[in-house]
This record gives sequence, C-alpha cells and structure tokens, in this order.
Amino acid sequence: MKLPATLPRPLVGLAQLALLGAATAALLGLVGGLLLDVWIADLLNHFVGQYLVIAAVASALVGLTRRWRWLALGIAVVLVDLALVAPLYLRPDVGAPVSAERLRVLQLNVLSSNHAYEEVKDYLARSDADVIFVQEVSATWAAALGDVAGYRVVEALARHDNFGIAALVRDDRPKPHVEVLELVPELPALALAVELDGAAIALLSVHTLPPGSADYARRRDRMLAAAGVWADERRGAGEIPVIVGDLNTTPFSRSLRHLLDDADLVNSQAGHGLAPTWPTGPWFARVLFAIPIDHLLHDRRLITTAREVGPELGSDHRPLRVELGLRH
Repeated sequence: MKLPATLPRPLVGLAQLALLGAATAALLGLVGGLLLDVWIADLLNHFVGQYLVIAAVASALVGLTRRWRWLALGIAVVLVDLALVAPLYLRPDVGAPVSAERLRVLQLNVLSSNHAYEEVKDYLARSDADVIFVQEVSATWAAALGDVAGYRVVEALARHDNFGIAALVRDDRPKPHVEVLELVPELPALALAVELDGAAIALLSVHTLPPGSADYARRRDRMLAAAGVWADERRGAGEIPVIVGDLNTTPFSRSLRHLLDDADLVNSQAGHGLAPTWPTGPWFARVLFAIPIDHLLHDRRLITTAREVGPELGSDHRPLRVELGLRH
C-alpha cells in the first residue's frame, strides 16, 4: 500500500505542535524534575502516559507525510516515555512461590464533600478486604463508616479539612494494634499491625498534601521520607512494612522514586499497568489528566497477587484494592 505524501495542512500542523509539546514537557520533567529537583517541573512527570500516546499518534501522522526530522523527534519521545511506562506492565514475581493465605487491603479517598454514603458502604461491604483505609473522613463520613456491614471501625480521626483518616477491619479478624502517628506536623497517619501466615505485617496509611505549591511539595516529600523511615524501623523490629494511601504522586515523580529506593519497597502497580485512580468525572478529564496517585508499596518479602482499581463512587478518586501474599 502506498502511503500518502500529504495530509490536510491543519492536521499536520496540529500533529507537529502536539509532538513539540509532548517533547518539551517530557524534557522539562526529566531535567527539571528528576535531575534538578524543581517541584513545578516535577509536576510534568506525572503525565508520562499521556505524552506517550500523544507522541505515538503525532509520530504516525508526520511519518505518513514523510517529515523525517519530525518523525525522528517523535520516535525519541516515544522511546523515552516507553522506557518509563513499560516497567509498570512487567510482572516482577512471575512464578515465585507464595503463601496460600492472602491479605487484602483496600484504599479509598472518599472526598469529604461526597454524599454517596450508601454507594460507598455497599462497595466496602462487598469488597472482601481484610483491612480498609479511608481518607478525607469528616464527622459525617466517620458515622457512615461505622455502619458498613461485616466491618468495624478500629480508628476514625474525623477532621474539618481533607485529612481525616479511618481504618476498618473485617468482623471475623482480631482487633489489630492501632497507632496514630504524625509524620509531619498537623497531618495524621495510621499504623496497624496484623498477621499474614504467621508473619507480622505493619501497615501505614498516609494521605499527603497535594503538590500545588513549593511548600506543599516539600511537605509531601517530607511525609513520604518519614514513611520510608517508619518502614525501615518496622523492618528492624522484625515486621514487614506496607505503605498505602493517597500519596499525591505517581511512579514517574522523583518523590515516589526516592521513597521506593530509600526504603527498599516494591510498588504493587508493577505488572498491572498505569491503572489511574484520579480524577473521576467527565471522559475528557479522565483522558487528559488520569494518573495513578493512590498506591500500595510493600516490602520485598511480600508479593502482589492481585490488584484492581474499583468503580467511581462519587469521589474524585477510585478505590484501590490489593491482595498480598507472603513470599516463600
């Protein structure tokens, strides 16, 4: 089949503009965010998946019209972005021996202004999770969570802002030890101790500040660093650490990379793709801005045996449910 040498000029111009934008954003993110540690440049790193799609489509269009220099630029952008995205689709523990017993953890930022109480409660009751962590818990949400069938609230820190937090466990599980922590001033975190196949599992639920300013980005990063220190301390005490929550960062950002490396943790997302959890809403918002900012990170002695992003429940976040097994 002979390829066309021409396409409508506005379409070609749009492809070139999109390709230039994707290349610029990727370059600024990599250099300014990852290498120079500039917070506002690091925001660009969250959208690597979008850059990959844009660059791939734009490259195909400029290639059809034999604009070889533009095609070379597009291929370079695609390869760089693909190198960042591809590890999320590669399973790190294929064939590894794992315990028959599982620990199922569910994470959900309910959005404090969300009024879909019954819908959320029904979903949580059907989730079959062993432990549920909920963020943005107001007094009204704390009351609603006390009425989830099959579960009991073991801690609820209701607040007037967006940083209330709660933990629920199944009625048939023993009551875990719960500790309220303050990894950074004025922001609570919850630590729970449970067992999996005889091993002590330490769970930490965290909701960081969104990086909408230099101060918020620094405080988010301090909270994540403190969570990493907590993981090392739990490991030193003979426990197996797990960090879960709305971390307001993605696998492509320096903040999450540092946490994973410094605390020697595994991202449960590996092998399960981009799986965005935020935002919900109109289709164009999901297409343009969808990113994974809700996470479960775990010690290497655990294996992610299942992972799924749940439905929209009135919040701007979708729930994240992760099933863990103990490596044998």
